[in-house]
Amino acid sequence: MADNNLIGVTMNVIGKVINVSPNSNINMADATKRIISQMESSFSGQDDNGITFSTNVNLSVANSMNDIAKSDHVFALPDIDSPLGGTVQGVANSLGGKVAFVNADYFTGPLDTNIGNVGPRVAAHEFGHLAGLYCKKRKRRASRTRMLKR
Repeated sequence: MADNNLIGVTMNVIGKVINVSPNSNINMADATKRIISQMESSFSGQDDNGITFSTNVNLSVANSMNDIAKSDHVFALPDIDSPLGGTVQGVANSLGGKVAFVNADYFTGPLDTNIGNVGPRVAAHEFGHLAGLYCKKRKRRASRTRMLKR
């Protein structure tokens, strides 16, 4: 039962996807389309009170930092290595921030070609942090961790 006649919420996200890695094999148009699809799917549904929520995502490819406006959310695709060894899936610049980093290998490497859609799932997860959500458990894989509001 919704209070104050609220029946639905729509979040609009505008931003850019930029490859900042040396990997030139990323199909940026396809990566952008897949991130959009995953985000719209991940951030939609209905809560226990019957209030529906949806997300409209408008992302485009940035060829350089000059293509990025101050108001844009940014999904940067770098090569990310952990200081402890291994690979990092992704990271957000802060809760409520504007920049998410998603490992470029997840759009061309074996995790993408063998498992599929890892990059877009990580991008949606990191966007959750930009939207102010945090992870309940740190031990689980980021792409499968439930996001919670504070």
